[in-house]
Amino acid sequence: CMHMMSINFLSYNNHTNKIYKIARTKSSNLILISLSLWSSIVLYWSLSTILIHGSYLKIKYENGVYKYRSNALGLVFPVTDTFYNKYFIVFYTYEVICLIFWGQMMWVFDILIISICLSIKYQLKTIANSYSLLGLKDNLTRNNKSTKNIEAILDLEILIQDQQNIFVKMKNMYQILTPVVFIQLAAESFQIILHACMILKLYFDGSMSPTVFLKLLFPEITYICHLFLTCYLFSIVNKQKESMNFALYSCNWTDMNIKFKKLLLFTMRVNNAENLKMKISINRIVNMEMFANVMHTTYSIVSVMMKSYSK
Repeated sequence: CMHMMSINFLSYNNHTNKIYKIARTKSSNLILISLSLWSSIVLYWSLSTILIHGSYLKIKYENGVYKYRSNALGLVFPVTDTFYNKYFIVFYTYEVICLIFWGQMMWVFDILIISICLSIKYQLKTIANSYSLLGLKDNLTRNNKSTKNIEAILDLEILIQDQQNIFVKMKNMYQILTPVVFIQLAAESFQIILHACMILKLYFDGSMSPTVFLKLLFPEITYICHLFLTCYLFSIVNKQKESMNFALYSCNWTDMNIKFKKLLLFTMRVNNAENLKMKISINRIVNMEMFANVMHTTYSIVSVMMKSYSK
């Protein structure tokens, strides 16, 4: 499947190479944005322990209260508070290593999704651009109409084959990625709602310190941006896939023979029947509408909480 990301994946030789340069630039920019987002969380959460040196996690039990120093991730270990606080640097190092590993895994996931989605999008865009130029290029040098029709039909057949190869790769990759994307989106949607509720609760309770606020705000912004990025990437793939028929219609089909027109019509019908999209359920498509629904749900929950605290 990764071979699809190569510039040599398509068989047609007259594609516009400028599109690939745009794809590489956009892919590099999005990967750098992703790196900055996850790095900011890892860096701030690692330093937050130093900034809130006097903060403790209190756990009640029958005979008293355990007081554990606040750590990067706030993991709970089956040890006494005395032992934990004495060897705090060991637990801190362990949590920072876990945090760095988590950040790297999230970034690797982003690199994979960005590379796959942009490769599909711009490969299809390249094919669409070539579709729209069928019968339009070199018209002045093709005086023989029969030769022009034959060449156009051969070009169309090669482009159709390239498009079908892309769809086969899409289907294979979507089957592999669907469980991963589902878990990722479900976890991020939950975290967005949870962090918003925690920020609101701490604010109304009067226990919100600037350090804790930023520790909650950084991941909230990152999860929102990452959810937007994931939904956006699959949306542009869907949009490009749905625009293939318009590209076919834009070619110079009116000057072609009946064989070309029949092949063109058949291809458009096949494209209409192809409903390949990233779905996390039967009816739930990963697109910008999903992002809007998560934001609307978060807003509704926060609004209810604010009304309850205002009473």
